Amino acid sequence: MRAVSSGAHVRSPGEYVRPGSVLILADECPSIATQRWFFAVGSTYHQKALSRFHDGRPVQVEFVPEPGNPHDNLAVALDVDGQRCAYVHADSAAWYHDVVRGLNAGGSAVVTSGVVRATTWTDDNDRPRSGWALDYVRPHLDDLRDLAVAAGLRDAHDRVVATLTADQRVEMLDDCWDEYSKGVVKALSRDANLAPELTWSTDTDLPRSERVPIWHYSFARDDLLIHRERLRHQSQVRALAQRRQEALEKGARDAARQQVTEAKHAQRRAQHAEALALHAGGLSHQKVADRVGVTRSTVEAWVRQVRLAADPEGGKDYHDRMARERVDRALRATRPQEESLSRKEIRVDLNCGQEAVKALLRDGRFYRDPQADQHRLDIALRARNLLADGVVKDKIAAALNLTTPATIRACRDAFALEHLNYPAGQPTPRSAGQAPLPA
Repeated sequence: MRAVSSGAHVRSPGEYVRPGSVLILADECPSIATQRWFFAVGSTYHQKALSRFHDGRPVQVEFVPEPGNPHDNLAVALDVDGQRCAYVHADSAAWYHDVVRGLNAGGSAVVTSGVVRATTWTDDNDRPRSGWALDYVRPHLDDLRDLAVAAGLRDAHDRVVATLTADQRVEMLDDCWDEYSKGVVKALSRDANLAPELTWSTDTDLPRSERVPIWHYSFARDDLLIHRERLRHQSQVRALAQRRQEALEKGARDAARQQVTEAKHAQRRAQHAEALALHAGGLSHQKVADRVGVTRSTVEAWVRQVRLAADPEGGKDYHDRMARERVDRALRATRPQEESLSRKEIRVDLNCGQEAVKALLRDGRFYRDPQADQHRLDIALRARNLLADGVVKDKIAAALNLTTPATIRACRDAFALEHLNYPAGQPTPRSAGQAPLPA
């Protein structure tokens, strides 16, 4: 931290010549309206100048750079009516010194609002003192930065930075929030003559990196923020482009999948039409399935759909037809023995599996001679009577004390007896000469 000027400095002739026009900070810096009052340091050394004013007196305060001040060549005095009354604190003076000098060079004195107030303090000998102090308002750093650009400090900074190597400029951006390396400081100092608007501190007690003009740091930080914002924008652009590319690729994949799906549907429609045509030509379900390249269950489902479509009432007529077909298949499986068909030949003929042939043979033998299995016939007749009365399968199972599979078989047998015109009522014992059902 630089020492606060004591006020002992006597300005040399020409060190500060008040410009002809006046720049009022409140007119140029919107942040002034919301800023608090700042205490002006060094007022205890300027009591004679301040004693001209009464407590609470508003005054116009002029910023006066003092590059010849031996205590701090970056000092900025605060004058009221042409007399020095205090200083900008040394921690802030570096920000104002070159800005005010640049605006002065452009022909404008820089002034702000202030107020003189009564105060007390303790002197170097710990004695209480009373007197006058000066408060003033100053702009926020954002407004001060705009004034620095208007004063030509940005152009001066850029002229020096342009002489640096690419690596030095990168290093400068990397270190601008801390302190510059010796190499960067040396490079900036080497070409300081290109930017006389930027003042280097002459305080030898400070590290060389802290003697660098503060605006070399400030503008580098601005550049870094702009660079980061540019990178962020580029990242957003790349992300947007990537999302668009992904959307295009997804659209292409969806279109390809749609084409595959449509091709499969077209193939399925062709198989459906071919299967129905082959079935209508007399081929069995299995042979149609083998020919078309689908499963047998698929062929059966297609045929069933066509039959249901042809039966607007749905349901009963269709199922009745299916039941009649099964009865016919069972009778066909038990053709007269003179045909001498093996079970394998029956499977081929009926296009069904081994278990299905066994079931068809059992049912076929019963259908041809119901009285040969009196117990099964009795259950079938009772189920037939219950069905005729409108009793559902669940109730039939309870009434006959049957399992679900046994109930299904009893209802199937009841339908078969109805289909074969077997007389209703209780069965009578079969006579020795009674002939079985015809083939």
